[in-house]
Amino acid sequence: MDKEQLIHALALDPCLAHATFFRSRWQNKRAPFHKQMELDFHSSIPRILWLVFRGAGKSTKLEEGAVLEVAFRRCKNLVVLGESESRAVERLAAIKRCFEDRNDDNLVFLQELFDVGPGDPWTETRACTSTGIMMQAFGRGQSLRGVKHLDHRPDLWLIDDVEDKESGSVNTPEARKKTSVWFASTVLPAVAPGGRMRMAATPLHPEALAPTLAKASKTWATRVYPIVYPDPDTGLLTASWPDRFSVDDVSRIREELEEIHEGETFTQEYLCQATDLSSQTFTEDMFVVKPQTPSWHAVYAIYDPARTTNKSSATTGKVVASWIGRKLVVWESDAKKWMPDEIVSDIFETEARYSPTIVGVEENGLNEWLLQPLRAEGARRGVLLPLRPLNAPKGKLDFIRGLQTYFKAHEVEFAADMPELRKQLLGFPTGHIDAPNALAYMLRLKLGVPIYENFREECIDPELAPKANTQAWLLVNTDAQITTGVLVQMQKGRLAILADWMAEGDAGNTLREIVEECSLALAPSLAPGGRSKGAMDPRAAPRLLAPKRHFEDYSLYGLRPAARKLGLNLAIGGDGLTGREEIRGLLRRLAHGSPALVVSPSARWVLRAFAGGYARDSDKVDPSDNPYRVLLEPLEAFAALLRVDSPDMDSGANYAYTADGRKYISALAR
Repeated sequence: MDKEQLIHALALDPCLAHATFFRSRWQNKRAPFHKQMELDFHSSIPRILWLVFRGAGKSTKLEEGAVLEVAFRRCKNLVVLGESESRAVERLAAIKRCFEDRNDDNLVFLQELFDVGPGDPWTETRACTSTGIMMQAFGRGQSLRGVKHLDHRPDLWLIDDVEDKESGSVNTPEARKKTSVWFASTVLPAVAPGGRMRMAATPLHPEALAPTLAKASKTWATRVYPIVYPDPDTGLLTASWPDRFSVDDVSRIREELEEIHEGETFTQEYLCQATDLSSQTFTEDMFVVKPQTPSWHAVYAIYDPARTTNKSSATTGKVVASWIGRKLVVWESDAKKWMPDEIVSDIFETEARYSPTIVGVEENGLNEWLLQPLRAEGARRGVLLPLRPLNAPKGKLDFIRGLQTYFKAHEVEFAADMPELRKQLLGFPTGHIDAPNALAYMLRLKLGVPIYENFREECIDPELAPKANTQAWLLVNTDAQITTGVLVQMQKGRLAILADWMAEGDAGNTLREIVEECSLALAPSLAPGGRSKGAMDPRAAPRLLAPKRHFEDYSLYGLRPAARKLGLNLAIGGDGLTGREEIRGLLRRLAHGSPALVVSPSARWVLRAFAGGYARDSDKVDPSDNPYRVLLEPLEAFAALLRVDSPDMDSGANYAYTADGRKYISALAR
């Protein structure tokens, strides 16, 4: 191939030309975006803006492109613009070196192939090649008078990071405006007709020059190359230049900057996203850390699982929080790259630690790959989770922004420092936002209005235990999907709630187990020192009671047949609304100096119900249809009988009930 044919071949293949003359200078294999930059640089596109991450070699690509354009004589007057004249001189020096260096074989080949070298003048700011191509260096804000070379106005412009934080060019509206006016009134008019502009920049502020030009899509072609990006097919985080920066490398860079509170720098320099601290959604002054521990208030555990089950996928956001009055108190939060089995394990650990009223899981992740493992693990552990699927928001960013009002009013409190949640909130809306998204679900869970708003901490009695010689009642219910039981006694005028059970399945499959566990709860215990308290009086064996709906002739729930199969008599409860008012009254009243309704900490489901699980939507009167409603319906049915028959409920009389609910004393043996 002769000289002219070789030049022609290189002119048709910019990527080959770059590799031919500059490969020896590359320390890493080119990334795909490098090749696209090479193709774009030598195209006929008039205006191109590259927003490329720090360390991507964008300045090097600009220099290489300029050298080739000068060598191919595709321009007559090249101008290099920098943040200052000295920076522009550095860039021009790198270009000039390619026409001077006689030690690099590839560059010698370029000089000889194109018959090009230094000409006159050949100074720091102005250099003319032996082929008559002028190259000039200017800084931001400089006058461009005399920029013409002979009759040629600049027809190729290299604009490399003309703004930076150190010079203050983006720090104030006035400084940003000054740069914009200079560019519009001085630079653009100096461009030759048909001239091309190639600009590489970092977006340092939404109103800085580069982001402004990026919005001018009719006149500027903008290419954005962040250091990592989610793969469009798999959603996995992918490195833009894997031979130089792996995903793990990027994670280390991010963590290092965020640890010194420079997350904004990572967002700008590496993700190529303009941020403005003055318009940040969440700022440092909004965070309140107030050490405290959960009490009886409703606890919500929220999980926003990663979209894929790959270990290198996005993080799973987790938040454990409570609404205490107007305050949103966050007990725990994290965001980790969990596998599904790790999420399942953490959910059960959280359930054991906090006894949450609701375990909310984003619906897609729950239904697609978490529900079955959770059920299997629950069966193995003998634990039924208060699961609630959470519908993913249509606009996740706006969803999270809904928290800002509470943070501004200092109505969000962290029970301890939570660095991952803090970091993601401060970096919002860029980077990982899984923990803030989990926290934002608390705004939806706040909407329920507790049925028993006057429940209070004094109603929880850690010393509560079954009393001998006192009738015990097992209040049962089912909706054919779950079956519940609540063990109660009337103790000296107090309604004592001793224990509870909730089992998945209909009464035919679960009632026997609940009754057996209830009998164990009533078994004799040992006093301090090992002295037996004595056997439970036979009259204290639990009696079963259920709401009225189970006594309808065509009931579909099967609770009565299940009790009959076990040889148990099922008493009929009273009116639920009447019982609800009675319970509210008990919560207000005192009996022997303590609340007239008390709950043992062992009755975890009942405590969850009183704390907020048994609630109604703000625009409705009836309780929400959920497991807590199934649990408390028989308690309300029992309380309705208290209102009418309170003198008898803690006696040992053997009561029975007619089909229509009328009570009578039976002479039959229990």
